[in-house]
Amino acid sequence: MYDDLRRLIRGVEKVLQVVVAADSHRIENFILVPYHDPVIGPAIVTDDYHQFYDNLKTLDVRGGGDCPEMALTGLKLALERALPGSHIYVFTDASAKDYHLLEEILSLISDKSPHIVFVLTGNCEDPDGPGQAVFQRIAAVTSGHVFHMQKDSVQQVLEFVRESLRPGKVSLAAVDHDPAPSEDAEADPPSVPVVNFHVDKSLDEFTVSVSGNRPEVTIRESENQEKVTGDLILDLPKVKVVNIQDPKPGRYTVTVETEDDSPFTMRATAISGVTFEFGFTLDEDGSLSGALNRPVQNETNYLLVRPVNASEALEMRQAELTSLEGQVLRTVDLGEREPDGVFRGGPFVPPDDLFRVKVQGAHEDGSPLQRETSAVSAVQIGKPTLVAPSEVKGHLGANVTIPCRVRSYLPMTAGWFFEYQPFSAFTNYSQSSRSRLLHLNMADVKPTDAGDYICMARNAFGKVFQTVKLLVLAPPPNVTTPRNVTVLEGRPVYLACDVTSSTPYNVTWRTCRVVPQWPGAAPARHHRLPAHPSRRADQRGNVTSETTLEVHSKPKVSINTPGAVFLPQQQVVIICQAYGKPYPEVVWTRGHGTIITPSEDGRVQLEHSILRISNAQASDEDVYSCTGTNPYGSATKSLYIRYAEPPLVRVPNESALASIGDSVSSGRLHIFSLKSSDAGQYTCAAENEYGRDEGVVTLRIGSPPRATIEDYDVSLPYGGSTSLPCVAVGSPDPEFRWSHDGKQLT
Repeated sequence: MYDDLRRLIRGVEKVLQVVVAADSHRIENFILVPYHDPVIGPAIVTDDYHQFYDNLKTLDVRGGGDCPEMALTGLKLALERALPGSHIYVFTDASAKDYHLLEEILSLISDKSPHIVFVLTGNCEDPDGPGQAVFQRIAAVTSGHVFHMQKDSVQQVLEFVRESLRPGKVSLAAVDHDPAPSEDAEADPPSVPVVNFHVDKSLDEFTVSVSGNRPEVTIRESENQEKVTGDLILDLPKVKVVNIQDPKPGRYTVTVETEDDSPFTMRATAISGVTFEFGFTLDEDGSLSGALNRPVQNETNYLLVRPVNASEALEMRQAELTSLEGQVLRTVDLGEREPDGVFRGGPFVPPDDLFRVKVQGAHEDGSPLQRETSAVSAVQIGKPTLVAPSEVKGHLGANVTIPCRVRSYLPMTAGWFFEYQPFSAFTNYSQSSRSRLLHLNMADVKPTDAGDYICMARNAFGKVFQTVKLLVLAPPPNVTTPRNVTVLEGRPVYLACDVTSSTPYNVTWRTCRVVPQWPGAAPARHHRLPAHPSRRADQRGNVTSETTLEVHSKPKVSINTPGAVFLPQQQVVIICQAYGKPYPEVVWTRGHGTIITPSEDGRVQLEHSILRISNAQASDEDVYSCTGTNPYGSATKSLYIRYAEPPLVRVPNESALASIGDSVSSGRLHIFSLKSSDAGQYTCAAENEYGRDEGVVTLRIGSPPRATIEDYDVSLPYGGSTSLPCVAVGSPDPEFRWSHDGKQLT
């Protein structure tokens, strides 16, 4: 599991680097919730990507106990701190042992409208058991997925995660298919599920993702039933993701087949700025600002829809309330556009089970438009729900907050009593499916502030209240520590903590270790404590005073190069890694201390602690030294860089001529008593570890001319003509000359 976690962390880093680098995307915060057995959290929330990743790298694998883990408890922590519309990814190799928290999770989902994906690389029970089924339920409600896969496939799924984090993601269609087993052995096999949706002209692409047992996905244009092929982003035994670029506007169908007609989930999404907001109200004239995000069970409701980010006037015509299987349960016609841009539909009584709202409309030119929500369910209304502690402790002179969280699906009135007398003005709140915070904040607490505080809320169904006892304790201790302390590594250090208190107290030291990253160097062992705020007190009387301890160190350097030997015209790269705090100043020298500076022609370059020499020459051979210096000293490392050349062969004469019986010499090759068979090409080759070169000499064997006919006399009449033959052989071929009475003829 440890290796799996390391691979996951490396993959998440790559995904985040791409997402954070996108100019069009702004992630408001990152949340990391580790859960072990039985330790959950803490939840780490930050808007700094680097801090998030540093915390991610500290995760380890420990514990284990029984295989099911507290997955929903960890998810609950994340949801409580998540912003609305967040993307949440749960990576686990175990089932959920705390599946009893499902209703709390669904309530938080109703508040936050997140998108939740589970990546499961194992389970501890029957796939249909409650610890696994709860993942499917949550994914269905949030239009997410449950990906079952081998651990070595997680890196591939992270590509899908990167795709899903692109801004402007909208839902076109979603289906959670779970065929009921047939008791009739002779019954016809179930039909292959087909999903229909519109692709409008504002979409440059859309993505179909399917999770199931060996799914096969077929996408067609409904108009001509032409099969559409796209880029296969993910192709695993239980996951398939297909992306279609530049689709033709119109109606599309998706057919999904799985092995043995097993269950599957299908999501069709796209990137678009055109979406809509919606809400439910019991009031025929209710506004969208006061609407609920869930309809009221067994009551007459009205649906309110308003387009968002549309560059033209869109017409919303109707909304279909569909089951998770994609079946239409209700059709709600939408009226004309109201002055605030809202389209109103109803009245209707909502379905009892989970359903999605599929809104259908049209652009100005009449071309269709379709969007779909995550799953929602009807809520049963009643008295408000209220959560507050039974006791809160405060200290004299300090600030204290008494928390109270209230939710009411009907208009309500809420406020505080103290000792059964009104303490704060009661406020009227409109209906809302979101929780409201009625925290009571008190400054400079006095002894007379102690007593019973009552948080109360009431609506048409009745009232609820919770009594909170405020205990006022002695003032917290006064703690003073130095703000900053600096020490050299290896030396002892003493941190002072001065405490003044009228009551007994305990002192506890805690360390938060942060390893800073220095430019151009690997992290050194420096420990730095956060300095702000320097002093704070909480409601339990714990006072924290913080000191920044900086551990400085002498310089250390190391020097290396991809190659200590260089050839002509090559580039020499020498890397110096410097460590220490403060970070050392790096100086390069060569030979007996000549300082190296960048050359005007750019052949010698210095980039932080990297030395580059381009178009290397023999004169560049030398000892190169890197020296790092800070206030605590200096450190130097040297490296000898050697010049080398491949061999070069030169042949003075590429051709040689000799006679049979002669001797010849060329370089170190000697041939004595030549024969005719010695003629031919001779190759001289030279080779070293840096290259090879060769030269070729052609040896020809010669012989003196020799006449092949004897002397003879020729008679001819006066005025006649004749030809006189002359035949001779030799190597090279002889040249012929004729003479008469000692004179050369021409």
